[in-house]
Amino acid sequence: MATPSPVRVYEQIKEAYLKYVDTAFWLRDPTLLAERRALLARSDTLFTDVLLEPVLPYDPVERLDEVSEELGLTREAGLLVGEALFRRIIPPGGSARIHPHQARALRDSFLPGDAPGRNPVLTSGTGSGKTESFLIPILLRLVGESSHWRPQPEPHEWWMGQSQADWTHVRSSESRSAAVRAIVLYPTNALVEDQISRLRSAVRYMGANGRRLWFGRYTGLTLGSLASRPRPGRRDDRVEEAALELRIMASEFDDLVRAMGADAEILREFADPRLGEMLTRWDMVEAPPDILVTNYSMLNAMLMRDFEEPLFEATKAWLRSQDSVLTLVVDELHLYRGTQGSEVAMVVRNLLDRLGIGPDSPKLRVMATSASLSSSSDGLSYLEEFFGIDRCAFDIVAGVPRRPVANLPVALGSLASNGNAPAEHMSGSALSRAVAAACRGDGGITRATRLPLVGARLFGPDHYDEPAMERVLESISASGGDSDAIPLRAHMFARTMRGMWACSDPHCASAPAREGASVGRLFDKPRNTCECGGRVLELLYCFECGDVSLGGYVVGDLGDEGVLLSSTPAEVPLTEPQPLFRRDVSHYRWYRPGVVPTERTW
Repeated sequence: MATPSPVRVYEQIKEAYLKYVDTAFWLRDPTLLAERRALLARSDTLFTDVLLEPVLPYDPVERLDEVSEELGLTREAGLLVGEALFRRIIPPGGSARIHPHQARALRDSFLPGDAPGRNPVLTSGTGSGKTESFLIPILLRLVGESSHWRPQPEPHEWWMGQSQADWTHVRSSESRSAAVRAIVLYPTNALVEDQISRLRSAVRYMGANGRRLWFGRYTGLTLGSLASRPRPGRRDDRVEEAALELRIMASEFDDLVRAMGADAEILREFADPRLGEMLTRWDMVEAPPDILVTNYSMLNAMLMRDFEEPLFEATKAWLRSQDSVLTLVVDELHLYRGTQGSEVAMVVRNLLDRLGIGPDSPKLRVMATSASLSSSSDGLSYLEEFFGIDRCAFDIVAGVPRRPVANLPVALGSLASNGNAPAEHMSGSALSRAVAAACRGDGGITRATRLPLVGARLFGPDHYDEPAMERVLESISASGGDSDAIPLRAHMFARTMRGMWACSDPHCASAPAREGASVGRLFDKPRNTCECGGRVLELLYCFECGDVSLGGYVVGDLGDEGVLLSSTPAEVPLTEPQPLFRRDVSHYRWYRPGVVPTERTW
């Protein structure tokens, strides 16, 4: 079955949304109900045009193993890291290829400790591999250091022991120095969860190939209550509670492996305490992981407590060794602005001070990602102020995506005047490139573009029609795409109904013919008067029976003749907007138009 086009998907969303409006805001009068639905469906009150956005790919052109050799590491190190991160897309017998901006960031991070541009800041677009841009140098450094480690024993699975035994951490049998080699700082826990699976997959693969590394996610959700005694003691109930959770994790992971196979992609979404992931605070404090993943709020709390002091002291001691380099990654750097930015900058300075290194230390490498930071003087000033490092130490790496090339317009059903094949005969990848080219504006910038405008550029302003555009999108979807195709992303927006307004004249000449109507023409936006001259007021309905009424804000007092109502308040903006049932009678009135039929007499 072919995947439906964004046009058809959006129509289904709109239909479902309008059915909800009909149900939740039901009106007794079926003609009024149908008129409201038609008004909401054809206007821009609830819906907009579909926006198509090409996700321009970044072509991988450099071999990671060759770049690794160039930096003084071994080719085997580059092959191992490449397979750990990209093994599912590497062709059989091939080597991982990385994007030019990833290679540039890698070379930057291995420059000497006082070299200009040693701290790369990635500003490439969506889907450009910014996460891998900092994982590659982190993992390569760890692989290089691990070549000097002696073989290490298996982890101590304390969660499988007896509750009465003294607690000892998971790395208690190791002989190599435990310290944080890299800190990855995310702005929120949601982003931590989104990115952690890639790191988990890479660490597991490297561990299975003789390079056991450790990483830990230290957030407010991390296991291991501090309580009154931070470190677990003998017969500690907290240990048994955490051990039970870890046993459940390990058991569920084993069940998944049996059901889906050891190479299933879904496994990277599930934690396993036996495969290089430290899952309790106690373990990470007693023997810090090689890679610590956290957020700025938790890092600030860690720096202010005595409990986490061993983690920082172990890292500080490791930094005194000759070739040690700490990598600090700040993801989504552009989010740290204003007061919050100043606070996070102080957290970073506090961290470096606790570790006994300055911002300009040759033992520090800073890496950052940002969606909007520019290479202008303002961007460099921001980096200098945030990190406290001279601007010449940064290299802003933008990356260059593939530029879609196509001859527009394409033809419909016959050869175009420029000799191009008609759209019906073009491959899915060729159509995707043509649509991507149609999303490029006059300034040469490719961006999300309204579907009618894409169609007008694709077929020419005199030949566009929506069914043809829908057929093109369905062809692209059915083709499945290949390395030459340009992925397309559709944006569909809908918002809640802000209200409905109606002419107060039941004999409104602008309204469609209705039998026994109590109100005139409907409007999806407030206005003072109808085209017929009648006053427009807010359309109200009874939640129980669907009967309609009209209401308005009091804008004038006519004495014995009543009050003058308006669809909008006299005070703009309204100081305290209130629900209808709480509006004061001196500011808002409502009434039911017409006469209520009744069999009773007075």
